[in-house]
Amino acid sequence: MEPPHIEPIPAERLISTRPFVVARRAAWSDCDPAGVVLTNRFVDYAMSAFQLLLQYAMGREGERVDWAANLGTPATELRLKFNKPVYPDEVIDLTVDIVDLGGKTFTGRVSGRDQEAQPVFEALLTAICVQADIRKAIHMPDALHQFLLQYQN
Repeated sequence: MEPPHIEPIPAERLISTRPFVVARRAAWSDCDPAGVVLTNRFVDYAMSAFQLLLQYAMGREGERVDWAANLGTPATELRLKFNKPVYPDEVIDLTVDIVDLGGKTFTGRVSGRDQEAQPVFEALLTAICVQADIRKAIHMPDALHQFLLQYQN
């Protein structure tokens, strides 16, 4: 007898680009032995959603827009406020917006909410634009600045 086909639930999927929202399913591997998602995993959730916004701006790998070809955006600062526990298979929505745009840096906020719209966590991530091949800070490309302005609160 063949086992029933079970459609896998993706760990992460893009729900909306305006606002930019990513749904994230908590996995058992994200949890402590008591079955609660470890606080440090929220850093991964936030970084991943933030990076998805940047990938959306720059195009898919291999199809990058010209201005993004040699651009890196490493994080320079991260703050995390944790509000409530999350359990395996819970889905949280991660909304990304931009709270500050500088000449070389920008700060994004990732707000995690459960399916009842209750706050789970909020992260603030600051990234700096670097020329990837020499790892030197550069002025933010105008096209990236214009893109991020669309998401600024």
